[in-house]
Amino acid sequence: MDKMRIIIMGCGIMGRRVAEALLPKQSFEIVGALDIDPELSGKDLGELFSAPRNTGVIIESDAESLFSRVKADAVVHTTLSHLSTVLPQIERCIQAGLNIVSTCEELSYPWKRHPELAAEIDRLAKEAGVTVVGTGINPGYLMDSLPLALTAPCLRVDSVRVTRMMNSARRRIPFQKKVGTTMTPQEFRRKIDDGIITPRSALP
Repeated sequence: MDKMRIIIMGCGIMGRRVAEALLPKQSFEIVGALDIDPELSGKDLGELFSAPRNTGVIIESDAESLFSRVKADAVVHTTLSHLSTVLPQIERCIQAGLNIVSTCEELSYPWKRHPELAAEIDRLAKEAGVTVVGTGINPGYLMDSLPLALTAPCLRVDSVRVTRMMNSARRRIPFQKKVGTTMTPQEFRRKIDDGIITPRSALP
């Protein structure tokens, strides 16, 4: 059976965890990795794993160069949360004839908040003969499908409340800035009021 050739686009905590999960699978082969962080460029992707190893996949920063040199079937896209921000990345992958699986939260159902962008992605993907899907743990599963599934044995459910807690200190600096890590309460509140820090992207 031919392996599906994968490029990891975004080598932060999500991208590297996906890569770790894919490597042992016999049906997948990671053939490239991309990240804009200059500190990661030139490193072996396996250096970022929880148990570092040599994979032979070197992290690059130039998507155009990688797409033109490496034959791949799909991109695992794990960069940012907002569709308007990642749209150029999505378009670049489509133009390269690559299928896309993305962790961009707003791509899980973009027709609600971004109908024009969703229509454009749909048009481009159809023209290129590729697929684009937004998926991941949250939204869609952890705080949506899972709580509903857990109510299945119940005769009566009056309410469901889900609280998500995480240690942002383990995440990359851009994520920490996005959620206000290390800020004083006053600075955090000011940036909330100014719209610099926004609520976590989720399903509408």
